[in-house]
Amino acid sequence: MTRDCRLRLFPLIVILVLCIAHPAGSADINAAIGDKIPLSGTAVGTDWIYLFVTGPGLPQDGVNPGRMQVPAVTGEPDTFAMVDASSDHWSFIWNTARQGFELKEGIYTMYAVKTPVNKADLGSATYGSTTIALTYGGVPLVTTGNILINSTPVRAEVYINNQLYGLTPQSVAILPGTYTVLLMSGGYQPFSRQVAVNAGSTIEVDGVMVPLEVPSTSNVTKTEGQTPVVPSPPRTVPSLPPPTKSVLSPGILVLAIGIVSILIMARKKR
Repeated sequence: MTRDCRLRLFPLIVILVLCIAHPAGSADINAAIGDKIPLSGTAVGTDWIYLFVTGPGLPQDGVNPGRMQVPAVTGEPDTFAMVDASSDHWSFIWNTARQGFELKEGIYTMYAVKTPVNKADLGSATYGSTTIALTYGGVPLVTTGNILINSTPVRAEVYINNQLYGLTPQSVAILPGTYTVLLMSGGYQPFSRQVAVNAGSTIEVDGVMVPLEVPSTSNVTKTEGQTPVVPSPPRTVPSLPPPTKSVLSPGILVLAIGIVSILIMARKKR
């Protein structure tokens, strides 16, 4: 069965700029595994377009969409699906049925490149791409999950992998992966949690934020309407010098000597 799904690539300056806008997480084309998917585009300034595709269960740098058991190798044109673009237009039909193995459900990306380079070497290449969701029934594939975020108190700032998403409560549709959810609110400690999101799932994050500690007050206190009261330092009593022994005056000493002399003389007369 052939589905009427087309990839349109339009030239910008030289070649291959994809001009399709889609909601975040959705595929450009939805098809059933086994369909033949027509792809076409416009290419200016080249005689050949080199196609490769990436997706579930395939080598990360891509394979030839016409012979999907052949990995795309940079610099080797025969490992790509080579499509004539000498008329500034090209077309290709991707047969998702007869590949020597059964494709998996998921999102595939088709690349159309001006030169024979695979995904690892696209940095210096001119190319266009489109995404194709393949399912067994051809129904749109659910490609995103949701993070439902609440906080106490409410209206905390929500950051996911350091990107601001608004204030709580917040619901964010996001591609599958691992994310760090950070909540920030004035007067409260930051709340952080790491979550793993799967396609079609909803992860709830309930952040109970802890108030910041009140800083300790200094020894200087102030009552409203009064000047600050500074505690007085404790009074100190000066130490007294140790007592010294008294010394007899010279007059008393002479008198004592005189009395002793008189007593001695009176005893001699006897």
